[in-house]
Amino acid sequence: MILTCFGFKIKNVDSKLLKKRVDGLEEALMEFAHNTERAIQSLPEEVDRLSREMRKFKDEMLTFRRNQEEEWSSIARKMETIVEDLIIPSLRLFLERHFRCHITAEGQRWLRRRVGESYEADALARCEDKVFLLEKSKSFFDFFPGYEGRELLLILGSISFPESVIKYASERGVYVMAWREWEYTDIPNFEEVRS
Repeated sequence: MILTCFGFKIKNVDSKLLKKRVDGLEEALMEFAHNTERAIQSLPEEVDRLSREMRKFKDEMLTFRRNQEEEWSSIARKMETIVEDLIIPSLRLFLERHFRCHITAEGQRWLRRRVGESYEADALARCEDKVFLLEKSKSFFDFFPGYEGRELLLILGSISFPESVIKYASERGVYVMAWREWEYTDIPNFEEVRS
């Protein structure tokens, strides 16, 4: 048998073998067509499944993002109060040791309000004749009139201070209270301000 394929003549082709190969090819094409049809029919289900997975992933990412924002917000709030959290627990003992007076009241974030104004003292301690105020003094006696007649001693608290800040605070009569080697608090300008 002579077969013409793409313009070429092929001689001596076994027709049984050719039929067998054509039948095999035809069968393979039919299976491919059947599999393709099944895949096309299942495509909407697959798209739906992927869509559900993407929605679930999106929800998980939104939850993760909210959790991260809450954690960072918590860290930011903690950073705002880190100095208070480090210094205030030792304030009473520290003041009694340095100023040799018995602390009769102490606290942090004392808020006082009057018409249209408010005043927050980050930390406050008092003894019989002195009031110790952590950080700010403007309008103190206006908002805390019960402390009038006591000496107001200002303390600026931080983890550490550059020498220029210590010098500036000393010149203005403000004590600086800082950590020393992460073990204890100290007032590096105690003698300068006291004198």
